[in-house]
Amino acid sequence: MNPTLSVYCRHLTSIQQSDVDVAKSFPKVFDEFMEWAEIPDQDYVFCAWGSKDLMMIESDSDIHRYDVSWFRPYVDVKSQYHSRRNISKTNGLAKTLKLLNLEFEGEAHRALSDAYNLSKIIVRYIDEWSY
Repeated sequence: MNPTLSVYCRHLTSIQQSDVDVAKSFPKVFDEFMEWAEIPDQDYVFCAWGSKDLMMIESDSDIHRYDVSWFRPYVDVKSQYHSRRNISKTNGLAKTLKLLNLEFEGEAHRALSDAYNLSKIIVRYIDEWSY
C-alpha cells in the first residue's frame, strides 16, 4: 500500500511521491525496526513530540495485524513538557527548541532530524519524564 501524498504532506515533510512509490512495505520496515531495536530484549521507552506518531503506528499495526502492546512505555514529550511548564498553547518542536536556546538541526518533519532534535529536550529534562 503506497498512498498518494497530499500537497500539504509533501510541503510539510518534503517527501516526494516518488519516495513513497518505491518505499518498503510497512511489514518489512516494522520487522527491520524490531530487529534493530532488539525488542523485547532491552529496556526501552518510546518518545515522540505528540501523540500522532503512536496513533499512526497503532493504525498501521491494526491493518497488518501486528501486536503493538509492547509499544509502552510511551512518553508524549510535547504534552509532558507543556504541562510541566504550565504552557497552555503548545508549540512545535522547532519553536520549543528555540525557546530553550537550542538549535534545530536538519530538516523539520523528517524522522531522523526530528528524533535527533527531540533527544535534546529529552536529555535536558531526563529526570522529569513520567512513563
